[in-house]
Amino acid sequence: MHATQGISPATTATMPSTTSGVSPTRLLLAIVLATAGGIALHIAALPFLDGRATYAPTLLAVIFAAWAAGGLAGAITAVVSGALFHWLPIAPPSSTIFSAPIDPVRVSLAGSLVVAISLVCDAMHRAKRRELHRLIEARRTQAELRELNQQFQHSLESGRMMAWDWDLGTNVVRRSDTAVSMFGLTNEPIESFYALVHPDDLPALRAAAREAIDKGTGYEQQFRVRFVDGEYRSMMGRARIRRHPQTGAIHLSGSAVDISERVRAEASSREVRDRFDAFMRHSPAAAYIKDEAGRYVYANEMMATLLQRAPHDVVGRTDGELLPSPYADASRSNDLHVLQSGLTSEFHEVLPPAPQEDGDRDFLTFKFLLRDAQDRQLIGGMSLDITQRVRAEQELRGSEARFHKMADSIPQLAWTARPDGTIEWFNRRWLDYTGVTLPQFAANGWQLVVEPALLSAMTQALRSGFDSASEIEMSFGLRAADGAHRPFLMKVLPLTDAAGNVLQWFGTHTDISTQVALEAQRREEDQRKDAFLATLAHELRNPLAPLRNGLEVLRRTSSGDAPIARTHAMMDRQLNHVARLLDDLLDIARVRHGKLELHRQRIPLAQAIDLAVETTESFLVNAGQTLKIGTLDRSIEVDADLFRLAQVFSNLLNNAAKFSHRDSVISVSLARDGFQVEVAIRDEGVGFTPEQMPFLFDMFWQATGDAPNARRGLGIGLSLVRNIIELHGGTVTAESRGAEHGSTFRVRLPLALPRRAELPVSEAAAEATQGIRVLIADDNEDAVESLAQLLRLDGHEVIVAHDGQQAIDLAERERPQAAILDIGMPQLDGYEVCRQLRAQPHGAGMLIVALTGWGQKDDRTRSQEAGFNAHFVKPPQHDELSGILRMVPPQPSMPKVVPTAISNVTIDLADATAANPLADNPSFDFPASPAPGDR
Repeated sequence: MHATQGISPATTATMPSTTSGVSPTRLLLAIVLATAGGIALHIAALPFLDGRATYAPTLLAVIFAAWAAGGLAGAITAVVSGALFHWLPIAPPSSTIFSAPIDPVRVSLAGSLVVAISLVCDAMHRAKRRELHRLIEARRTQAELRELNQQFQHSLESGRMMAWDWDLGTNVVRRSDTAVSMFGLTNEPIESFYALVHPDDLPALRAAAREAIDKGTGYEQQFRVRFVDGEYRSMMGRARIRRHPQTGAIHLSGSAVDISERVRAEASSREVRDRFDAFMRHSPAAAYIKDEAGRYVYANEMMATLLQRAPHDVVGRTDGELLPSPYADASRSNDLHVLQSGLTSEFHEVLPPAPQEDGDRDFLTFKFLLRDAQDRQLIGGMSLDITQRVRAEQELRGSEARFHKMADSIPQLAWTARPDGTIEWFNRRWLDYTGVTLPQFAANGWQLVVEPALLSAMTQALRSGFDSASEIEMSFGLRAADGAHRPFLMKVLPLTDAAGNVLQWFGTHTDISTQVALEAQRREEDQRKDAFLATLAHELRNPLAPLRNGLEVLRRTSSGDAPIARTHAMMDRQLNHVARLLDDLLDIARVRHGKLELHRQRIPLAQAIDLAVETTESFLVNAGQTLKIGTLDRSIEVDADLFRLAQVFSNLLNNAAKFSHRDSVISVSLARDGFQVEVAIRDEGVGFTPEQMPFLFDMFWQATGDAPNARRGLGIGLSLVRNIIELHGGTVTAESRGAEHGSTFRVRLPLALPRRAELPVSEAAAEATQGIRVLIADDNEDAVESLAQLLRLDGHEVIVAHDGQQAIDLAERERPQAAILDIGMPQLDGYEVCRQLRAQPHGAGMLIVALTGWGQKDDRTRSQEAGFNAHFVKPPQHDELSGILRMVPPQPSMPKVVPTAISNVTIDLADATAANPLADNPSFDFPASPAPGDR
C-alpha cells in the first residue's frame, strides 16, 4: 500500500504502453543500455577468455533488459547483441558464439536461455502490473469510502442525526462522529446513552429495544435525551436486527434524529389550532370556509347552529343542500362576486327563521378570499346576527316617525340635533312660525331667527351646554316670518344612553310673550304697591302722633282709676303694634329696592336683646306665656345696627308668642361659637312641618296655627328678619321636630374685632410678642413680602408661599394657626387650597382669611362655601386684618419676635374699601379651635 502511494488512478489509466504493458521509451532505453552494457562487459572480459568464446555478457544484458522492460526487451537485446558482434568488428569473432562457422548447438542453447529469461521476466512484469492495478483499485476504493464517510458524517451532522451499531454478543457500541457533538459519547456502552434519556421516556425506549431483540425485528420510538448543553431535546430513534455476513454476529443497528424543532412546531401548531378552535367555538359570529364550488370546508359551531345541523354534517355540503332555494341562491351569488372581484366584501344576508321564531334572521356578512396548501382559491366568511339591531332600527324609524308626528302637534317650536349640535330636524310649528327651512338654517344658522342683541350670548350658551352635555335654558326674542320678534323660552335636553353619552339633542321654544307681559305688569304693580305702602305708612304716621300725644295727656290727667289705667295700657300696646307694622311695611319696601340702611356701631349684643324683650314683654304677659332669658354675656360685641337687631329679635319673640299656647315657655339664649355668636329663641308652640320649612322666610307667606294667640298678620316679619340679618353678614335658620313640637330660630352673627387698647410703646411691643404663626400665600411677590413685614412687626411668625401647592405643603410641615390666601393663584386657587386645608386635621380649626381683588357678592359666597372665615378685599385696612388675627389664641411655644425698623418700604392702604370686613362678610363661621396636638 505504501509503494503505491502517490500513484493516482487517473495517471495509471492514461500511461502509454506496449503490448507487454511497458512504455516504448522504457523498452528502447532498456535495450540500448543492456546492449551497450553487454558489449562493454564482453570487451572487458576478453583478456580473461584466452581466445575462448563466451555468451555470458550477452546473457547478462538479456537478463537486465528483460528485468527492466520485459521479455520482448530481452529478446530484442539478444538479437541486437548478436548482430553487432557478428557484423561489427567490436570483438574478435572467436570470442562470441556468433563467430563463423556458427555452432548450432551453442546458438540453440543461447537462444533457449534468452527465451526462458524473457518468458520469466515477462511473467514477472505481468504479476507486478496486476498487483499494481490491485493496489490502485484498493486506494481508489479507500478514497471513495473516505469521501462517502465524510459525506455521511456531514449528512448526519447537518440533519442532527446519530448512527450506531450495537454488537449484542460483545456489547460493543459503535457510534457516528455526531454522537460526540450531540451527547459527548463515542463508543461507550449502551447504558451510557440510556443515562442521558429522560426518566419519563426511558422505560418505553428500553421496552422497544428489548422487544426488537427478542423478536428479531426493529422498532421506531420517540424519546427525549439530554444533549451536551444540558437541554433535553426530542429524538426519533429507528433500529433493526441484522446479522454480520462474515462472523454471523447479531447486531442492533439504527439511527436517531433530532426532531425538537418539529415537535415544537407541532406543539405550536396544536396550540394555534386549539386557540383557533376555542375562538371559533366561543365566537358570537358564524365562521366558515367554502371551496370554489361552494362546498363547506370548515364551519364553526355557531354556523352549524344557524344551519340547524351538526358541524360534521355541514362540511362537504353546499348552501343549496342546506338551505331553501332563495336563501342559497343569494349566498352563492355573493360567493361568486368575491371570487370574481378578489375583494373583501360586505353583504346583508338572510337565513330562514329559527325554530319557534317568527321572521327571517338578518346577518351582516363579510366574505374574502383564501388559498389552501395547493394554492386553490377558497372563500372565507364571518356572519354576525343583527336581527335585533335591524328590528330595533325598524322600531326606531317607526318611533321617530311617531315622535315627529307628535312633535308637529305640540304648541312649542321644536327641533333635534346630532351630538355635535348640528340641527337635523324642525317641527311644523317652527317652519310655520319662522319660515326658515332646514337647508336655509344649515347655510346661515341661528342669526336668521335670534334677535341680534342676544345672538352671541345664545350661541355661547348652546356651545357651553353641548360641550358639557348639560341642559340649556335661556330666554330671547325669536324672529317670526313677518320679521317681528317675540320672546321665547328655549330649553334643550340631551338624550343619552346608559353610559351617559349624548345620542341626540331635543330643543323646544315656548312662546312666553304673555308671561313677559304679565311679569312687566306685576313689576309695575309691585312698584305701585310699594309706593302705596310708603304713602299709606306716611299718612298713617300723621294721625298716630296726635293719638299717642292725646293718650299721654289722658294718662296724666286721669283720676287713676284701674279700668281707665288698663284701657290706657291696652291702647298704648295697640298703638305700638300699629307703629311696628308700619315700620315693617316700610322696611320691606326698602329691602326690595335695596334702600335699607344700617347704622352700624360696636354694641353688646345683649343690649339688642334687652330692647326686644322690653318691646314684647307686655304682649307675652297678656298671652299668659313665660319668657325665660338665659345668662347674657355682656362682653360679646358685634358691629351692628342696634335698633335693627332689636327689631329682628322682637319679630322672632312675637312670632314665638303668636304660635305658642298659654302657660308655655319661650326661652332666649346667647352663646359664643368660635368667631361667631348665636342667639337661639325656642318655643313650645305648634312648630312646623318639613313641607312648610322652605316657605318660612318667604314674603307674605303665613302659616296656620292652632294656638289661642295665633292670628293672621301681614306675612312679612320673618322675611324682614332674614334680610336684616344677611345685611349684617349673618344667617338665620329655623328647626322643628314637627307639628306641636315647638320650634327654634337661630341667629348667627360675626363677632366684632377685638378692641386694641391704647398702650404705651413698651407695652405695645410686649403685646406684639404674643403673636401666632401665619401662612401668607400670594403669587404677587411685592404684595406678599410687604404684608409679611407688617405682620412680623405685629409680632407674628410669617411663612410665605407663592402658589397654592406650596401653601398646602408648608401648612402640612409648619402647622400655622392662621392663613391669608389670595384667590387667583397658579396651580391651585385659593378656594381649592382652603378646601384641602379644611380636610386636614391641622386645618380644621385654622383661621383662614381670603385676601383678594374679587369683592362681589358671588365671590364672598364662594369663599364662604370653600370654608374661609373672612373675606377681605385688597387693599385691606391693616387694623382690621390685625384685629382678626388677634382673635386667634397665641401659641404658647412661639418664640418672641423683637420688632425692627423697616426703611424704604411704602405700603398704600389708603384705598381700603370695606369699612368693616366682618359686617360685609356672610362667611364669618369659624370652626372650633385647634386641638392641643395641632399647631
